[in-house]
Amino acid sequence: MGDVSLLRNEGSSTSTPQIVTIQMGYLTGDTPKPHKLSSTYKKWCTENFRVKRWLIDSMSPNLMSLFIRLSTTKQIWAVVKKTYYDGGDETYLFLSQQTGVHYHKYYNQLQGIFPKNDHRSPIHMHCTVNMTDRHIELDRLLVHLFLAGLDPEFDQVRREILCKDPK
Repeated sequence: MGDVSLLRNEGSSTSTPQIVTIQMGYLTGDTPKPHKLSSTYKKWCTENFRVKRWLIDSMSPNLMSLFIRLSTTKQIWAVVKKTYYDGGDETYLFLSQQTGVHYHKYYNQLQGIFPKNDHRSPIHMHCTVNMTDRHIELDRLLVHLFLAGLDPEFDQVRREILCKDPK
């Protein structure tokens, strides 16, 4: 696994953002900890600490206390993954925003996302009633995602639609 470059803002909001390169091997364990007498041990500890600091600094204070005592980046990453990752990645559904494009184009973008989601987590129901209910749920989710991502100029319309009974 390679390196990942991230844009990071150190300190105050007026400071210049910096590009931070995260060596993924420290997260995954692909960069193993060398023996203490090895010539690469000091460099490994420095890099591990740098990545660990980035991970810890990116957490809220109440989460920091849960992970700060772990000694390696790999240990932190393993616990974070076990605690907060269920194997799926549905966050992409909630990142879609209209951002100035015509609402027809925005809706079509969302329509393109849903088949990808169906492919990631197909419905394994055989009862027609359950399948119909599930499709209704997915249609409602699409409407809510669409409304949530609309530009602020549609706030009034969004409120009116959300106040209505869908049945």
